[in-house]
Amino acid sequence: MRVLYSTIALLGFLLLLFGMERQRRLVNVDMRRMDQSAYMRNARRMAQSHFRDLGDRNRTPLHPVMMAVFYREDMSNDDLFDLGKRLGEVVAVVALLGFFAVLKRYSRLPDALAATLVAALTVFAYKAPYVRADVLFYGLFFLLFASMVETIARPRLGIAAAAGLSAGLAYLAKGSVPPAVGLGFAFLSAMFIRNLYARLRGPHDPDSPARLSWRSTVAPLYCGLVFVFVFLLTVFPYIRDTKAIYGRYFYNVSSTFYMWYDSWEEAERGTKAHGDRRGWPDTPEDQIPSMRKYLREHSTRQIVSRVARGTRMTWRRTWHSYGYMPFVSFYLICALAIALQSPRGFYRWVSRPRNRMLALFASAFFGGYSLAYVWYTPIGGGTRFILSLLLPALFVFVRFLAHAQKENWPLLRLPGRRIPASWVSPAVLIALLIYAAFIFPTRVSTMFGGK
Repeated sequence: MRVLYSTIALLGFLLLLFGMERQRRLVNVDMRRMDQSAYMRNARRMAQSHFRDLGDRNRTPLHPVMMAVFYREDMSNDDLFDLGKRLGEVVAVVALLGFFAVLKRYSRLPDALAATLVAALTVFAYKAPYVRADVLFYGLFFLLFASMVETIARPRLGIAAAAGLSAGLAYLAKGSVPPAVGLGFAFLSAMFIRNLYARLRGPHDPDSPARLSWRSTVAPLYCGLVFVFVFLLTVFPYIRDTKAIYGRYFYNVSSTFYMWYDSWEEAERGTKAHGDRRGWPDTPEDQIPSMRKYLREHSTRQIVSRVARGTRMTWRRTWHSYGYMPFVSFYLICALAIALQSPRGFYRWVSRPRNRMLALFASAFFGGYSLAYVWYTPIGGGTRFILSLLLPALFVFVRFLAHAQKENWPLLRLPGRRIPASWVSPAVLIALLIYAAFIFPTRVSTMFGGK
């Protein structure tokens, strides 16, 4: 079987290379499309200023810095454009290898391979050869999520530091990381409070767990502090420069201003037209958009309507995108079927204190970011935001499949037969084969992947 899966992995890798090459040569031929030229300008300025110019706080600096490392003074715009596209391909391959390595640690080879190929052939092949930070952010954001899950499951200082480093690098790739940092620290703090309460109640209370050691009690708090400290240490040079120019450490025009407008046209007439990328906009303070101002000026019905409109737009765009949604839906349906086939076992498993905390964290993570992304959708279209949740979602599905197989939970119970959960990944691989044979070559050669 290993020979078979090795052959599948090699075929998938060749298809990924084919798809990225088709996108690079046939589809992504205009550097002005989707602000790719802006990333190129940032890279050129960083190289020419010896990395003193760190960008305009609409685009964070990590991707332009990586381009600037390979920049030469004699490079034309076409050369720089090609460099950026090829760099995106290298980043995509590295991110997918890292994703597979993490999945393989928690699951069987078929499960890890199937999920990795879904990400590779339905997202990364399309989005890699672009002068944008998308695939770089997806990889780092996944590492942040996976390391936070591991920290909450088994608090250790080393993995907490890794989570902080992942968070810092992800923030330098895109500015939407602080909510995840706050969420992770909040959960680790809640775990410390829970442990302290359990210890103080002691073993005399029949409803209390066994007495915890002080080391186990305070471990989540120490991990939370290390997590935040390493994150701040990683981003400090950048946020120090941001504070000096814009007056705030975590200044980003999208999260600070644009998400509190009703449309992109309104944002262009607002703070964007008043210098929000050169410094704090020269707009009267009562006209600066903010959450408080938005809630004051909009009714509950308008707010709900915006969320509903953003949800419809996101749903429509994801279903008509590169092809990942049928696979994500299949994973979700299978996970629900497994849970419904073994409700008692599933309830006992998810009711364990550690698993309950992980379930709450994952629900808050996916729910919070999904809400933020559908809220922003009327301002900035495309699926690139919601796609940052793809790798974390596949990680959750694969870990659940691994546990279902360990506990021998079936996928379906039919008269006289049980269909095991181990059938899910082979079914995904068969569907990927059909997709690769009949849909992928044409779609990857024609569909623009930068949205």
